[in-house]
Amino acid sequence: MTFIKPDDRIVESLGTYAALRYLERENIHLEAIDGYRGIYQLGQMRFTALTGEDALYTPEETGHDQDVYQSQILLHYLAELEDFATIPLRDVLKNNIPANFFTDRIVLIGSKAPSLNDNYRTALNNNIRGEDDLMPSIIIQANMAAQIIDAALNDRPFLNRPPAKIDYLWILWWTIYGTLVGLWYIPYRGLTWGLVGLGITILVIIAYWLFLQGWLILLFTPLFALILSSVTSIFSSLWQHLNQSYKALADQRDLLRDANETLQKLNDKYSRFVPFEYLKFLQRESILDLELGDHIICKMAILFSDIRNFTSMSETMTPQNTLRFVNGYLQQVSPEIRSHGGIVVKFMGDGILAIFPENTDNCLKAAIAQQQKLIVYNQELRAKGFQPIRVGIGIHAGNAMLGVIGEPSRMHGDVLSDAVNLASRLESLTKRYGCSIIISGDTLQDLVYPEHYHTRLLDQVVVKGRSKPIAIYEVLDGEPSKSLQLKTLCQSTFEQGLTSYFQQDFVQAYTHFSRVLSINPKDVASQLYLDRITYLQSHGVPSNWHGVWYFEDK
Repeated sequence: MTFIKPDDRIVESLGTYAALRYLERENIHLEAIDGYRGIYQLGQMRFTALTGEDALYTPEETGHDQDVYQSQILLHYLAELEDFATIPLRDVLKNNIPANFFTDRIVLIGSKAPSLNDNYRTALNNNIRGEDDLMPSIIIQANMAAQIIDAALNDRPFLNRPPAKIDYLWILWWTIYGTLVGLWYIPYRGLTWGLVGLGITILVIIAYWLFLQGWLILLFTPLFALILSSVTSIFSSLWQHLNQSYKALADQRDLLRDANETLQKLNDKYSRFVPFEYLKFLQRESILDLELGDHIICKMAILFSDIRNFTSMSETMTPQNTLRFVNGYLQQVSPEIRSHGGIVVKFMGDGILAIFPENTDNCLKAAIAQQQKLIVYNQELRAKGFQPIRVGIGIHAGNAMLGVIGEPSRMHGDVLSDAVNLASRLESLTKRYGCSIIISGDTLQDLVYPEHYHTRLLDQVVVKGRSKPIAIYEVLDGEPSKSLQLKTLCQSTFEQGLTSYFQQDFVQAYTHFSRVLSINPKDVASQLYLDRITYLQSHGVPSNWHGVWYFEDK
């Protein structure tokens, strides 16, 4: 509106001068309310010149770094060049204009030639289309004159700018709004985008309404702040949610790992009660698949073992020592059953019932390995001052049923068959014949490689609970080395004694068994036959006797 000349004179701009001269004709004069601050009254309008805090202008730009303020306002453009009535100067000079064209008009004379460098960018052409789009200075002055006259006569407000602090608060408010809205993205995604759109709409409406009221507030900066803060907050929420999800997954992974370890431990524990081989044999995937009555029938070798004279041994121990003693023994011999493909069906105190499906050779190998392991274990027991133990093993091969027995609330696996009872009877006979391992004739016939073992025929017997006689054999491989050596040395003489015995040539049989005892005084079977021959000679031989001996007890 005004500016300072080099000689420090304050002069009015062309548009201001023209407007003031026009208004003076209407008896409207400019009144200085505070000339130093640039506050003036003009007709119905009071306006204030820009200060260093308005519209983010600097004091140098507004003139407030001078002792006397320059007066500047925000120009509210009414029209462009094409909207004003213009006439070339040549037409004026030639008087080639309509009559009364200048009557009651403010006429501004100026140039729009680009060569004069008096064209400027304004709000109406603030683009990058080039120099031809710049607004001539004379049009700017025309807009200023029109704005001053309209304000003075019609109270049309000038454009005002709020202080810079208001701008900062305005931007801060929309930044906070966008940030808070973005934080709701995870639980309310649709609502979040709706609120962002609502915020943009409200911002634009407020800016437009204030513009109509003469206030020019920032639009694109808070709009950018709103969008940027919303997007940043959304990404922050997503990142935080991702971290929380990752942590939750890590926690779940740890829980699953712990559960898996617990499950593995449970499976290990369950396998000690129900071996995996047992499940596999019953064609079940897990213990959960077992049902009462599940079973399978097939041919198998059955091993029955028991510690001799365990009852009398346990009488000298406390219950705790008895339990430790039994567990110590079982820990020595049970692995040999598993390592040879066997399944421990159950432990019966100091006794073991095991099966070997479809593999009698492995059953016999396991029995021999148990006896050999026991020889080493007895050396440890002697070193600790304990009495060594002797174990008898009976083996019979035949059909048996392996299955789940009990009742719905209490079940366990077991093997049922006459073959099981016979294996138990054979184990009991080891005490009578003084040997470590006794097998039935069916077991010997079922061996794939019987020649790999040292065996000798012991007797023809009928055990309690059965009516048919069976041949029983001693397996010498499980004996201590000295006993094995002596029994092998005397085996031919022992077999001659058996032949004479079955032929009822008791004199010759007695001679052979006596010869065995002279070489191996610990051969209990030979002593048993001497006692039996003495009994038959004194009591007489039954008329239907064929060499079979009947046992009435277990």
